Amino acid sequence: YNGLYYCSDPSNQKINLPIEKNLKRLISDDETIFALDLTEQLIEISQKDQKYIVDSTLISVNLRDHINACERKENSSELLWKIGIYYDTLSKFYFYLTNPNINTISDKENLYNVYRSSVQRVISFRKTNSAIKFDFFINCAVPFQDSLFLLGSDIGVLTLNKQIFYDSLPKTVSVSNVNIKRYQPTLPFARNKMRDIINLGDTMLIFGSAEKGLLIQKKGKSELFLTTKDGLISNVIDGLYIKDEYLVVQTKFGISVLSFSKGIVNYTNKNGLLSNHVWDVMIYDDHLWVATDKGTSILDLKKKEYPDFPIKLIDFKVNSMSKSLSNHFELNYDESLLEFSFEGLSLHQLGDIKYRYYFEGEDVFWLESKNTTVRYSNLKNGEFEFWIQAQKSDQNWTAPICLFTINKYPPFWETFWFLLLMIGFLIFLFWLAFNLRYKRLKAREKMKFRLLDLERKTLQAQMNPHFIFNSLTSLQNLIIQNNPDKANEYLGKFARLTRLALVQSTQNYILIKEEISLLEYYVQLEQLRFPDYFTFEVQLELSDSNIYVPPFLIQPFIENAIRHGLTNFKCENGSLILKIENRDESTLQLIIVDNGSGREKSNKNTSHTSLGIRLITERLKLLLKIDTITIEDLTNDGKQIGTKISVIIPYKSELNENTNN
Repeated sequence: YNGLYYCSDPSNQKINLPIEKNLKRLISDDETIFALDLTEQLIEISQKDQKYIVDSTLISVNLRDHINACERKENSSELLWKIGIYYDTLSKFYFYLTNPNINTISDKENLYNVYRSSVQRVISFRKTNSAIKFDFFINCAVPFQDSLFLLGSDIGVLTLNKQIFYDSLPKTVSVSNVNIKRYQPTLPFARNKMRDIINLGDTMLIFGSAEKGLLIQKKGKSELFLTTKDGLISNVIDGLYIKDEYLVVQTKFGISVLSFSKGIVNYTNKNGLLSNHVWDVMIYDDHLWVATDKGTSILDLKKKEYPDFPIKLIDFKVNSMSKSLSNHFELNYDESLLEFSFEGLSLHQLGDIKYRYYFEGEDVFWLESKNTTVRYSNLKNGEFEFWIQAQKSDQNWTAPICLFTINKYPPFWETFWFLLLMIGFLIFLFWLAFNLRYKRLKAREKMKFRLLDLERKTLQAQMNPHFIFNSLTSLQNLIIQNNPDKANEYLGKFARLTRLALVQSTQNYILIKEEISLLEYYVQLEQLRFPDYFTFEVQLELSDSNIYVPPFLIQPFIENAIRHGLTNFKCENGSLILKIENRDESTLQLIIVDNGSGREKSNKNTSHTSLGIRLITERLKLLLKIDTITIEDLTNDGKQIGTKISVIIPYKSELNENTNN
């Protein structure tokens, strides 16, 4: 036959009763299993040749007068006594007490029947104390320490002092009674409705709540809270059972088996149970017996965990168009609508599978759903990975797998290279505009320097026609006065000055000593023209005298001091001092001091403005970008006694081959 068939797990078994009745209570010793069915029928189950044999011939007697097994304990099985069953040696019958009590507990001295809203101490056979009634409902009770009971109630966990049974018994007891206290009042978990409690010798307490899952308290250890987030099948717990290394948690959604070797393993009607509504559990010979409302299952606890099953991608659509299935997809920037389907292949679950997935790059957290189709709209650009898990029959999750990856490319105008190109292009445009403006400004400055340089050279070539005219006139007077020696000296100095001026007019920078030589020749000629008018002194305060300065920057200031300060009005003991000192690593400070008539008196006699000084001022401002010339009138008691001029000029420590070109 063709097709796909479901095969049940051969390690799981079912107890077949001789009559169609379900078991509701289970208990065992090393050899025999006893059970009760829904009609209170006592059943003995034994194993022979790897088969279970059911003996339902045992008689169950309903003793409505509350006969308790305590008085016949010496003739009864300790095992059966725990669930209210004892063996009468006289009648050779097993008796089951069908009283509506929750359970029967004992300490070293007494036996106690625990009912829904009361606790009763048994005194002797067929005789009991009056019950202590409570104004709250009790779900379970266990001995605790030497003098207490732990009560699991609808209002939380309470402690009951046994002394209450020896006092005058009140009709109804509330939580305000001195013998009843809340267990660990600061523990919020202990205030929840408690369905079952297990006490292991006061060293470990296990609490099963009706809302908040499980709490395990171990002496000397931190408290352990377990919920569905940790793998429990449900937070609503109906009962607890413990044997060896196994702790079984009963719920209406199945059972959870906790062990050190396997952690938490869940069982439901999908992986071994006949029903999720569990009445009782028992462990016998490494097998878990589970009595449900639809029958009893036997599960092998040594069986390995359920393996992960595969999850396959079965459809993938982009913009409503199907694509070939793959584990990697590449999308264009306009492919933003994504829809895909997947399916887990699990025979046990028959397609009823819960999934947990996370679309890395798009989702913020994991999402859970039973839907097998996922849709994403407006998918952004980037790299994505779709991770998925499936829930197995035992409620554990398969290991996460990456079902596929996506690389969605952005439009070319959003790519890194395009943005880099645009940034580079903008930088280029900015550089081009800046460079053009810089070249334009540089050309303009160069033109200014060129014009100033031409003017400088013109002035140097002219050597002040007025000065030349005056010098030639003075030379003529010496000849007329028949003073050939003085005329010859004057003519020689004038020739040397003219020669120096012509040579220096072709240079952009000259040695400072050459500039001073030109000044000395010039001043000597002026002193020959105006004998006994003034003295001239040069003071050098330089760290290095072998430096270079632009030519003819100092001469116009010296000429101006002589013409307008010292010779315009003859003064006694005229003095002209030139001081040169270092200002910084690229400039010199020139200080020119004369004791002439001063600017106020000189300006009254002339309206002439020195062209040479004006051009030098503009030239120095272009070279140094600062104001370079300051003029100060020297006074004494309000009377002008001279002028002080400060000039900042550039210099170079050395020249390259292009400096004077």
